[in-house]
Amino acid sequence: EEHFERQKTGFRAAITNENRADKNLSKKEVDALTNFITISVHGLAARFRTAKDARSFARSLMEMVRARIRGAY
Repeated sequence: EEHFERQKTGFRAAITNENRADKNLSKKEVDALTNFITISVHGLAARFRTAKDARSFARSLMEMVRARIRGAY
């Protein structure tokens, strides 16, 4: 649980810093994106334990995050 919360805090800080320039995301959206990314990263870690290659999922996640922060959604 502590590891999850530390990661969540780090992701929230990164998203907030990136969002500062254009302010495309509300606080509620930052929180939702933070939760989504944190849970996705944990899922990705679990997937890496059972599969050799989870790069496709990781690429998709990063593309979606970049697009959301830039206001494409």
